[in-house]
Amino acid sequence: MNIRFKITFTLLITLIIYTLTLGIIQNAQIKSTFDKSEFKSAQKDLEKIFVLLQKEQEKMEDLVYEYAVWDDSYSFMKVKNEEYLTTNYYDSYLNDKDLSFVVFFDIHKKIYYGKEKIKNNKWENIIDNISIPFPQKKSGIIKINDTYYLYGAHEILMNNKLGKPRGMLVFYKKLDDA
Repeated sequence: MNIRFKITFTLLITLIIYTLTLGIIQNAQIKSTFDKSEFKSAQKDLEKIFVLLQKEQEKMEDLVYEYAVWDDSYSFMKVKNEEYLTTNYYDSYLNDKDLSFVVFFDIHKKIYYGKEKIKNNKWENIIDNISIPFPQKKSGIIKINDTYYLYGAHEILMNNKLGKPRGMLVFYKKLDDA
């Protein structure tokens, strides 16, 4: 081998190693920066979702409180009154509130009365075989029949909050992609 070939070969190998090393370092640095940027973006999106869920929970808690701490609801839990239901839980109102279920539980944690949204925004009484668990907290997220729902719950009391609770009123709202 002549000297010219050795120098050319050495320069070529050095240039290839330098290019590969520079490419690997640059790729690692860009990937690291990209990963950090993506993580921060995902973290901001999650924070927005949690804030929105918290606001929706607060709305649900306020709405269910308005109905649960009310003499009419308290009386309804003693004697089922059809007029109370038709006046306060009609389809268009429940659809405006974007609810999926309205459930009254008695003091034994059994469904006393309930309505569910079916197709075309129509509402029907809950069928006995549907399994809706009694909520353990004031609000939260619960899974019913492979679907997640945001819920708000409150004990049914008189306006002045006196007397024993007559059960629990719970409003459920389907969590969807929106």
